[in-house]
Formats: sequence, C-alpha cells, structure tokens
Amino acid sequence: ETGLFAHGTARMEQQGLSPKQTPKELFPRAVKRGDLAAVKHYIETRTTENQNPHEERWNDVDSLGQSISVTALILAAREGQLSIVKWLCTEGFSSVKETDEDFGATALLWAAQAGRLEVVQWLLREGGASIQEKNSRSG
Repeated sequence: ETGLFAHGTARMEQQGLSPKQTPKELFPRAVKRGDLAAVKHYIETRTTENQNPHEERWNDVDSLGQSISVTALILAAREGQLSIVKWLCTEGFSSVKETDEDFGATALLWAAQAGRLEVVQWLLREGGASIQEKNSRSG
C-alpha cells in the first residue's frame, strides 16, 4: 500500500483519519492533499477490479457549502492539484468532458471558479478542454 492508504492506525489517527474508513472514503482526502501515489494506487486497483473510474463519484461540499457529486478529475481540478489532473487525463482515467451531477460543470469550469490558474491553463493548452465550455444545466 502507498500514500494515504498505507498509514498505520496511529498515524491515520494523528492526521484525523479513521482506520475504519474505506479506501473510497479516504480517496477524496488523498486528492485534496495532492497525494499522487495514493490516487494512482486507488485508481489502478479499481481498474484491476473491473471498476470504471469514469463512473465513480464522491460526495463533496462546494464553496457555498452545498453537497455536490464529483469525479476524481473535478475534485483535483477544483483543489488545484495539477499533477493529479495531468495523470488522470494523460493515463486515460478521466475525460475533460466529465461533469458533476449537480451543475453539469466540467473540471475546467470548477478550476476557473476556484481560481486555479495553472490547472485552467493546462486543461486548455494540453488537456483538450475548450474555452467555449458552459455548464450543461445553463442551456
């Protein structure tokens, strides 16, 4: 085990994590902390188990405190975790066209809204996102 998922019970408790949490529950924290090794391990394990990372969603809270359902790419983009965004896109585990289930916004839109300039620039220059993107719920 690597990264966040490899920590012993005592170390997890020091970091405010419960050893009873499943890898799926720990994954958003790994993304937010920029723990690329843990993200890789989780995604690759899910793929080996014939789970589709594109379809997996996590509940999170947006800047207004509203509960949202997001993909790994959206979470990484919103948190400004460029190395994770790059890895998810270049390894084919995510698509820049993925949207959250609540607003229909892509990773580009979430990164822009959160002021994550490096992520926005990479998504536009190398990630295949379009400057013309709109959330799919606004029409």
